[in-house]
Amino acid sequence: MKRILSFCLAVLMCGCLFGCAPKQQKFQYQFFDTFDTIIRVVGFAKTQEEFDGYAQYAHDRFRRLNNLFDKFEDHGLTNGIAAVNAMAGVEPIKVDPQVMELILFSMEWQQKTDGAVDITMGPLISVWQDYIARYSPENENAKLPSGQELEDAAQLCGTHLLEIDQQAGTVWLKEKGASLDVGAVAKGYATELVAQELQQMGWESFSISSGGNVRTCGQPKNGNDYWNIGIQNPASGAVLAEQSELLDVVSVNDSSVVTSGDYQRYYMVGEKRVHHIIDPVTLMPADHYCSVTVVTPHSGQADLFSTALFVMDLESGKQLAEQYDLGVLWVMSDGSIQCSNAILPMLRGDSLEQK
Repeated sequence: MKRILSFCLAVLMCGCLFGCAPKQQKFQYQFFDTFDTIIRVVGFAKTQEEFDGYAQYAHDRFRRLNNLFDKFEDHGLTNGIAAVNAMAGVEPIKVDPQVMELILFSMEWQQKTDGAVDITMGPLISVWQDYIARYSPENENAKLPSGQELEDAAQLCGTHLLEIDQQAGTVWLKEKGASLDVGAVAKGYATELVAQELQQMGWESFSISSGGNVRTCGQPKNGNDYWNIGIQNPASGAVLAEQSELLDVVSVNDSSVVTSGDYQRYYMVGEKRVHHIIDPVTLMPADHYCSVTVVTPHSGQADLFSTALFVMDLESGKQLAEQYDLGVLWVMSDGSIQCSNAILPMLRGDSLEQK
């Protein structure tokens, strides 16, 4: 799961250029007990009390969704992803409706991206997560998993092992040792659900930043025309967005901005950076880019697309971006920049000077 310890986006809220007073006050609230990342809610409201009501609702919903989508711990639930994994090879599990919706959403876009993101890759991703956790970037004795270790894990991956019964509301992994990993989509999907619910409650102007995912809703009520979202320069190597250099800024309303990068969780083997975004074809960390930023309305789609595009070659990625009208900024492994046509009007232009 993309973590805030690699937080790659910052919400930049600029004041009105002419000194005009905002019609509503801006408030901020953050928490660090869900999805293994800092989640920050920034929004405009008439009173602190009004803002606190929305922010607390967001916190509670993120906590619930985290518990359902967590692949490791069941949090006392019998209808989440962890329960499906625990019962792999044993029996189908009747899941919460939002877990079913997430799985169906993931499977739909898995097909549309030719399997670039595969939620059945849990065993393979776990191998790489164990190695990343074992070695620090400074460890000179770090090693790669063996080919046999990766092949053994890959034997427990694949949609042929997943059985979904929508009518019964059940999900079953048919092989013991198989597992689901929804880390490429769960945080963005949860962010989208919470954002839509807050809008339905009547909140008109806010943003949710969850790690490398930012979802903006409405227009900021401080005199600005857009929310300005900073894209971290992967070369800065900063852990927190507030400490990083910005590569560029995108200006959006009612949209999502998500970045995946190789600088977020990794270790080094010689001069090779070994990171957490795994290509399902090679079984190895994808090595085309340093980072990929995606702009599109739905946060769950943006989250999934940012991972899918990271493992695709540039030509295939540009075709996908054009097909779905995605704003995309690729930072190539040599530091050069590539952009889709859709993102160009949104950029401040700093990165274009580097092209």
